[in-house]
Amino acid sequence: MGDHADADDVTQETFVKAFTNLGDFRGDSSFYTWLYRIAVNASLNAVRKRQIVEYLRESEIINKLLPGGDDPHARLERMDAETAVERAVATLPEKQKAVFVMRYYEEMSYEEIAEILKTSVGGLKANYFHALKKVQEFLRHEIQTGTDGNHGR
Repeated sequence: MGDHADADDVTQETFVKAFTNLGDFRGDSSFYTWLYRIAVNASLNAVRKRQIVEYLRESEIINKLLPGGDDPHARLERMDAETAVERAVATLPEKQKAVFVMRYYEEMSYEEIAEILKTSVGGLKANYFHALKKVQEFLRHEIQTGTDGNHGR
């Protein structure tokens, strides 16, 4: 994980998931293998979440929304827009967030996402569509209301 606190969080999540799903353990593999798989999945999810935040800071969405350059005002607007996109994605339900990130940022196919999330391609397309609309609505609302999340900086 690269960070002790993140590793602690993943460890806790692993044991909570294992305890919660203990009744689902079928014995097809050893308990160690089952627990290890839960830990790997929790680690991968944590890494993906961290990558999402980092990627959003460099997002093409921001590059398209605002001009670049060395103008301090433009840089400040860019930072505000990056924060707005991060907040928009953070408001999505977990499944929509996962589908949105994997499809838009990771550029994964619906089939790949379906395999990872163990769901149908049709359901994923609907989740992606709804996530995209929610992000757009959030950003539109931010622009219309002038909300910047910094409370009058």
